Amino acid sequence: VFAAPVNMAYSKAQLENYYDSGNYYTQVNAVVQKAKAQLKRAVASKGTNKLAIVIDIDETALSNYNQISALYSAVGNVGDLPNPNMLKTINNPFVDQAIRPVLSLYKQAVADDVTVFFLTGRYEYDRAGTERNLKNVGYTKWKQLILRKPAQYHIPASVYKTAARKKIEANGYDVAINIGDQYSDLRGGYSDSTYKIP
Repeated sequence: VFAAPVNMAYSKAQLENYYDSGNYYTQVNAVVQKAKAQLKRAVASKGTNKLAIVIDIDETALSNYNQISALYSAVGNVGDLPNPNMLKTINNPFVDQAIRPVLSLYKQAVADDVTVFFLTGRYEYDRAGTERNLKNVGYTKWKQLILRKPAQYHIPASVYKTAARKKIEANGYDVAINIGDQYSDLRGGYSDSTYKIP
C-alpha cells in the first residue's frame, strides 16, 4: 500500500518504445485478423439476419497518440498527468489518424453489407468534428454515430455502451462484432463476438 508508484518517466518511455517499435501495431493487427475471420464466418451464415459491427473510436478506429505525445511534451514534467481541460485538447483538433488494421476491418464490413455503428464515449457536442475526422481518414459510411448525450455524461462507460448495443439489437440487428480498446467497451453482452485491441 505504501510503496512508491512506478516512476512516470520510466513508464512513459516504456509506452513510447512499445508504440515506436511496431509491437503495438503488430498486436493490433493480430486481433483484427481474428475479427475479420469471424466476420467472414458471420456473413457466410447470416441467413436473414441484419448483421452489424460496433466500433469504438478513441484508440480503436482513431489514434490520439500524436496529440497525447505532444501534450506530454508541452507539460514538460512527464510526472504531471494532464488535467481534464488539457485532455480536452487531445480530441478538439479532430485530426486523429486512422488505426489502419481497424480501418481495414471497417472496409471489409462495408463491402459485405454489414451495418456499421460507431459507439464512443465522446460527447454530443463533438459530433461535427468527429464525423469530419472519421470521413477524412476513410470511415465514410455508417448507420449511426452514437455519442453521449448530456444526461449520459456521468454514466459508467460499460453501462452506457451496453444500453446502446441493446438498443441496436432491439432495432433488429445482430451485432456480429464488437471491437474496442477498453474492457468497458466490450462488457455487458449484446454482441456475438468481442475483440479487445491493446
